[in-house]
Amino acid sequence: MQLRMLLSVNAVLAILHGLGFILLPEVLLNLYQIPLAPGASLMGQLFGAELLVVAVICWKARDFSNPDVLAAVVLANLVADAVGTVIAVRATVNGIMGSTGWLAVAIYGLLAIAYLLVFMRKGYRSGAV
Repeated sequence: MQLRMLLSVNAVLAILHGLGFILLPEVLLNLYQIPLAPGASLMGQLFGAELLVVAVICWKARDFSNPDVLAAVVLANLVADAVGTVIAVRATVNGIMGSTGWLAVAIYGLLAIAYLLVFMRKGYRSGAV
């Protein structure tokens, strides 16, 4: 997958989930079968706000030409999605999220793999672009 397409897909997923968590946190928390404990809606909304940050960065980065900036965006997304994968797996396996949690695992995992492939292919790992 080309980097521009990957960033576009990431931006769209982030804006859809971000707006969902901001506007309808209880609905999305229910979808992921997360108990609605006190503060869960607030945390969902704050998560949604951060997803909007990801969406804006990814959408704008599609047109970046500076290889150092692109390397930073790719690395940041790789790290965040890899960590998100681990957290989502643990939450799903431990019953914090229901079986729908595997959707979060798939989204984070596929994005992490895609960013890793871009990271390796573009030579970002060695600093040479």
